[in-house]
Amino acid sequence: MNKQERSASKCRPVRWTSGLVAAAAAAVLMLGSSQAMAQQRQTINFGVTFPLTGIAASQGEAATKAVGIALKEITDADYIGGVDLEPVFLDTEAKPDIGVRALQQAISINQVPYVITGYSSVSAAQAPLAERGKIVLVNVGGASPILSGLSPWFFNAIPLTH
Repeated sequence: MNKQERSASKCRPVRWTSGLVAAAAAAVLMLGSSQAMAQQRQTINFGVTFPLTGIAASQGEAATKAVGIALKEITDADYIGGVDLEPVFLDTEAKPDIGVRALQQAISINQVPYVITGYSSVSAAQAPLAERGKIVLVNVGGASPILSGLSPWFFNAIPLTH
């Protein structure tokens, strides 16, 4: 891989994440947040459930940075005019049971309309809760085929392995 190809490959995850965050924000607006468009500026919180501690913390840290970069790009370009997105980061430790508790907190305490998540086992465990709460859950990290067709409220942002 030459220098130009390496540089281009480094940009893809951030651009892809920017598009993902913007798409999720658009979904929130379409799902009933018309108040956001009626006011001057409104902040919409969204959940981000990644491993922030434990054995996979370094991966969660990298994903957290990518979300920050994507939000800066979205804000600077005003992709969703009049709306500021504010992430609510919650730790899953890459464990399904802790991921479910994190999603419960995001829904009941933080009252987020959508959540970005990762890790196949965590995503699969969170999907039923997201469906019950009618919360859009977007998997940005797990690639297991078990994530296929989990719920109408669950979306995979990356191809699954089959």
